[in-house]
Amino acid sequence: MKYNIDNKGSKESNIAKEEFILTTGLLGAPALHLQLNVDTTNSSFNGSASITQAINPPPSFSSVVSGDYITFLVRDTPITIFSGRGYLLNTPLYENLFFTFEAGGSNSGRFRYKTSIESEWTIIENTKVEEQK
Repeated sequence: MKYNIDNKGSKESNIAKEEFILTTGLLGAPALHLQLNVDTTNSSFNGSASITQAINPPPSFSSVVSGDYITFLVRDTPITIFSGRGYLLNTPLYENLFFTFEAGGSNSGRFRYKTSIESEWTIIENTKVEEQK
């Protein structure tokens, strides 16, 4: 795929769509759903995030996300570590999500989020990462 950012020239890029779910597996626990556009040329990504939870009323959470990743080999197994942050859709300066996770090794991660400007950070650790096919 070719794209042109600033009309000064083109750059080769490979974009892959990836989807992940981070959850502890506990009943009623929040689950982070990530839909990412992964730029393999720059080792970066952007996309969207939502959080679901089996409570009433369900959380109202959405975020525009971006970040970086690194891939390395451990005993001939590729391990990719993603690190990103998210912003409320209508307020780009307001951070409401941070996350890191490993895909391909232990498939584990963590995230923290806020549902509003006034709310406290909710921290979810020791999650399992599922890649959606």
